[in-house]
Amino acid sequence: MLILIVLSSYKSPAQNVNILTESEYSNILINDVNWNQIKETQGNLFELKTYFGTIKSSINTKTEPSLAKEIKMANFYFLFEDRLGVGNNYELTDFSIMNNQGSLTVKGKMITIGDNISKLGQVLINTNSKGEKKIIFGTNYTSDGIWISFNQSTKLITKIEYTLYD
Repeated sequence: MLILIVLSSYKSPAQNVNILTESEYSNILINDVNWNQIKETQGNLFELKTYFGTIKSSINTKTEPSLAKEIKMANFYFLFEDRLGVGNNYELTDFSIMNNQGSLTVKGKMITIGDNISKLGQVLINTNSKGEKKIIFGTNYTSDGIWISFNQSTKLITKIEYTLYD
C-alpha cells in the first residue's frame, strides 16, 4: 500500500523504495530516542522534554481538518493528529529534522542535515517526473515513509522528513 500511495509520481516506484523489515522499522531513532517512544507521547510536550531536554518550542493546536498538535522545536518539527476528534488519540503524522543538531538513525546508520548520502550505504534513489531525486524508506505493512532530500551535485542531505499516509 505504501508504494502505491506515496510514490505515485515517481518512475518505477516499486523498484526504488528502500524497504525496511519490521525490526529495522521499529528501531528507527530520532536523536538516539526510539521513535516508538516519541509516538507514545501523543504530542505531550512534558514527555517530549524528557527525551530532548530543555527545549524552546511552540505549540499550535488545530481543530480543522482534525485535532492536531503542531510542535516546533529548535531541531525538530512534529505534527500529532487525532483523526477521531476525541482529543486523546493523537498519533505522529509528520516530523522533520530542521538542522544538523537533529539526527535520524535508520538501518543502524545515523544521518543529519549536511551529511553525504553515502553514509546510508547502498540505497535506491527515486527520481520523479521533474527529475528531483529523493531517498525513501518504507515498509510493506505500513502506510508511511521517510523521505530524504539531497543536493543533486554535492549529494549532501538537505531535508529529512516523515509522513503518515492514511
